[in-house]
Amino acid sequence: MIGMECGIMSARQHAVALLCAAASVLGLGTTAFAQDVSSPSLKAAYIYRFALFTEWPVDALPPDAPLTMCVVGDAAVRDALERTVDGLTVDKRPVVVKFDQRGRPPDPCHLLYVSAVPSAQAARLLSDVRTLPVLTMSDLEGFNRMGGIAEFFYEPGQLRFSIRIDAVKESQLQLSSRLIELGRPVR
Repeated sequence: MIGMECGIMSARQHAVALLCAAASVLGLGTTAFAQDVSSPSLKAAYIYRFALFTEWPVDALPPDAPLTMCVVGDAAVRDALERTVDGLTVDKRPVVVKFDQRGRPPDPCHLLYVSAVPSAQAARLLSDVRTLPVLTMSDLEGFNRMGGIAEFFYEPGQLRFSIRIDAVKESQLQLSSRLIELGRPVR
């Protein structure tokens, strides 16, 4: 079905074709992408899919608690993420998106996306949550080297990601092996 939808949309902008390819890799539907083709929207879709393929320890995310996704620094991604997760769940939990302009993640924070901040600030944020069960993600170059779990990057027009395996272990999270296989492992 995804291939068929992408074939129909291939007459549209080249960006739609790229989004379709990324969507098929992560199992995302393409209908939303036809209407809103932007880098923040694509990143928001990836962030949501990462959450679907992640398990948090029960003491960090009790069964009746919502999953809190925190965004620091990038209001466009926050807005796109709010639109993406509106009405959706992760493991039957409602999803809440929080944004902090002061540069600190709100508490609780189960998933932290950091962007459009200086590297020193990103490093401080990572230091604060390094051993906590927080899925850390960013599009900042060098985010994995700072200790972040997932780093987004573009490779010939396609959004890709790398995963720092030791940071996953240190965070006590369980990422699906399927997700790890799709990313570029960093040790």
